[in-house]
Amino acid sequence: MNQSTFCTMDTVGGVLVARPQREKVGDYESPILKGEIEKAAPASGWKIVVDLSDVRLVASAGLGVLVSLNSACKKNGGKLAVCGMDENLRQVFEMTKLHRVLTIVGTRDEAVKALG
Repeated sequence: MNQSTFCTMDTVGGVLVARPQREKVGDYESPILKGEIEKAAPASGWKIVVDLSDVRLVASAGLGVLVSLNSACKKNGGKLAVCGMDENLRQVFEMTKLHRVLTIVGTRDEAVKALG
């Protein structure tokens, strides 16, 4: 498992599982998380799960990172799934219509299975 102050990363069934370790993913955290995840992504064939279990707020910059990672995954023959959202965070994704763009599931196991 790789760990930084911003994100833990593990590989489960060939899928990279990245779990941000911050309650907020905003302007400061977003480019760091994006860089860390993109650096680790090729080893998993760009199959990435972003587990938001510890995150309570995703600012617009954080949403942009998820959209950017989703595009990078598709471009590189992989796929992105997001999991672990509480109800408030899920509402943000629905209000911004990102639930139509991103694969969103409840648990980490469901997310890994969705990419398998």
